[in-house]
Amino acid sequence: MTKAQIITDTQAANNAQSIMQKHGKTFALAAKLLTPSSRKDATTLYAFARTVDDWIDLTATNKEAQAKVAAIELYFSQQSDSHSIKHAINHSINHSISQQIDQEIDTEINQKINHDYADIAAIITKYHVPKAVMHAFLQSQLHDEDCQQLASQQALIDYAYGVAGSIGRLMRPIIGASVASDNYAISLGIAMQLTNIARDVVEDAGRSRIYIPGNFFATAIKPQNIEQATEAEKAIIFDAITKLLQLADTYYAYAQLGYGLIPLRNRLSIAAAGAMYHAIGTTILARGQAKYWQGRVSLNLSTKCLIAISTVFKTLLTSVAFLKDSANQSANQIDEWHDSLLNNSLPNSLHKQIQQNSDLDMVNNITQSIQKAITRYELHSV
Repeated sequence: MTKAQIITDTQAANNAQSIMQKHGKTFALAAKLLTPSSRKDATTLYAFARTVDDWIDLTATNKEAQAKVAAIELYFSQQSDSHSIKHAINHSINHSISQQIDQEIDTEINQKINHDYADIAAIITKYHVPKAVMHAFLQSQLHDEDCQQLASQQALIDYAYGVAGSIGRLMRPIIGASVASDNYAISLGIAMQLTNIARDVVEDAGRSRIYIPGNFFATAIKPQNIEQATEAEKAIIFDAITKLLQLADTYYAYAQLGYGLIPLRNRLSIAAAGAMYHAIGTTILARGQAKYWQGRVSLNLSTKCLIAISTVFKTLLTSVAFLKDSANQSANQIDEWHDSLLNNSLPNSLHKQIQQNSDLDMVNNITQSIQKAITRYELHSV
């Protein structure tokens, strides 16, 4: 690597870090627990997701947003060495949008894409990320532009998968987790997005958006009802927020089933991030309806640190308990546990046991909802 390349890489890393520190303070804190290589790539992924979201939000028209998304997908297809991925992504773009790119995507936009997204393109190649995952994230940005109110709980999960579950799936190989943990990574992303939605209901209403499904409300609610809510309307809205956070709890619980499949050091980081985000929801409920309209909920640094430290200790104690329990296992199970512990991951036999002891209805329902969300985006990519 030349000196110029080292300087460029350092500048890119510093830029990604500054974006995370500014917009994702909870993630920045949790990322400190990651291994250095995982932290670097995870920070790049966060910066990419944030800059795409901001860039699409700045578009004047949906037509322009579609052109930007299509241009990004074309860029990623051109970075790939796989003809099949190029072919699939190119076919995922509507023909009229492809024509629009030729006419409207000017040199400035192409330069921005080449400048801002080279690092994430390298990560996609490094971790062999399926094109459908990135496609889901990018297409969800267009849905964000169109959204006024989601029609059902599954539509909400579809949306949350696109904007955040897909990022969880992209994080999975970065933190060294096995393919078996895909759904858990997706579930954590969805849970965090549901928390975001619950926190930002008033702010989103100011942009004429309601992400909580209509059937969560006792009566029909419009954005203006949220911004200038009467006491009766506040009660209806906060009840819907409570239902949303209860749904988020099930996705956090499902995600936790997969924590043991993450190498130990990175597991501490992901568990801490999940706990801190979950605490946002519990804080919303603890503050109650009367305080919700007084301002957006956030956790101060000392609270986040306490949550992170307690989560780290709890996770470590759980790992020690696994070691003690191994003394009672058969010889074959001990060998399996020994091999898995060398890799700082949860043995398959114990992972299955945890799943069996969990709420099977919850596990099955979430697994099915995630698969429906994935399928929805796949159907729109062919």
